[in-house]
Amino acid sequence: PSSSVFYQENGPLAYRLNSASSLNPASWNQLALFTLACNTHGGLKTDKSVAEYFEDIKTAYTTTRPSPELSTAIFRALRSHTREPTRLPSTVFKLAWKLYVCGNDGVDEAQANHALGQHVPFLGILEAKVRDDEMPEGYREYFRVLRKECFEVVLDGVRTVPPEDQTEQLVHWRFRAVFVFKAVEHYASCILTLGEAHHPDNEESLRLVRLARSLASAHPASNTNSEDQSLRSYRFDLNIFERACERFEWFVTGS
Repeated sequence: PSSSVFYQENGPLAYRLNSASSLNPASWNQLALFTLACNTHGGLKTDKSVAEYFEDIKTAYTTTRPSPELSTAIFRALRSHTREPTRLPSTVFKLAWKLYVCGNDGVDEAQANHALGQHVPFLGILEAKVRDDEMPEGYREYFRVLRKECFEVVLDGVRTVPPEDQTEQLVHWRFRAVFVFKAVEHYASCILTLGEAHHPDNEESLRLVRLARSLASAHPASNTNSEDQSLRSYRFDLNIFERACERFEWFVTGS
């Protein structure tokens, strides 16, 4: 843990980590290992012994279900605010999204909120790195690529809407859509807070927000009179999301 094995310049390990991150489907032990890697990035200063670190690795390798401890560790990993160009937090985010939001392992909203954050702020964290004018252009471009990758993972879960007669699948789709709402609302809010209406990255940000709006609001039963609780909740959150998208559109385009 005191070494720099998880740093970007460690080529062989970085290659192996990148290969492991692309394994499909995502698994809980895969997420646990990357979370551990992220949280010990560059050597974590704690009072843990080497034996305790090995025990953490053993636990990560054998993780098959989410636990409160894992969710807490993910929450911490996603807020690694180092200015070093590393994709570890993005990898943790993508794996966590696939498992907590898009998986069918019985994960509920509270567990997903615990891991990803109540407002799912990670896209906004990436955007702050993209717009960090104190850093060189190569650094900002590195995080533009990660922003695109993370947006793709977020939107993949809502690209295909199940037919109206597939009730259970529609419930899962609404669950994913609501998390898209949260992530994109916070993302847009972060940019609005900066107040940079003419920033060169606004055009790409607006494209991403528009794409999220078109996909996540495409529910086939959104105008029915169904009394289904998940549909009522979806409609409520959709209304808030639509207003947030309209505010962002006005901010960037003035119309």
